[in-house]
Amino acid sequence: MCVAAIREWISELSEQASFLGTEQISELSRELDAIRVAIASSIAQAARGLAPDLMWEFGALADTVYERTTEEGWEISVIFDEACSDLVKLSISLHAGVEPAVFATKVVAALNRNRRYGEYRALIQAIASAETWAPAYVSQLKALLKSTL
Repeated sequence: MCVAAIREWISELSEQASFLGTEQISELSRELDAIRVAIASSIAQAARGLAPDLMWEFGALADTVYERTTEEGWEISVIFDEACSDLVKLSISLHAGVEPAVFATKVVAALNRNRRYGEYRALIQAIASAETWAPAYVSQLKALLKSTL
């Protein structure tokens, strides 16, 4: 799967507005997970520098998806939580080229948008687990968070 196809897929999903029933939620969760896996695997190998940006775009879908579902959409929440973990791994990868300051700025912006549905609730836990292998990223984020409080 190529970057353009993933972007188009994400764009199409972001434009949908109809409310989803239980069966549709299951179908959408499979589709969302397929996108997440494609970014974390195929795109990460073929275009490492683009994979983190695509995962951020994928994460931005959460708000519109949550608006279209009910509490039965917990399986969708699990996918976006896994995307947070993937995002950290992709961003901090030596081959991605994402600078710690850029990463920290994006994380803080995401957390500030996180107020409605908790779209990025798993992001802090994923970052905390990276402290042993990516201390510069965690340190940069801590410093930025302290300066914005």
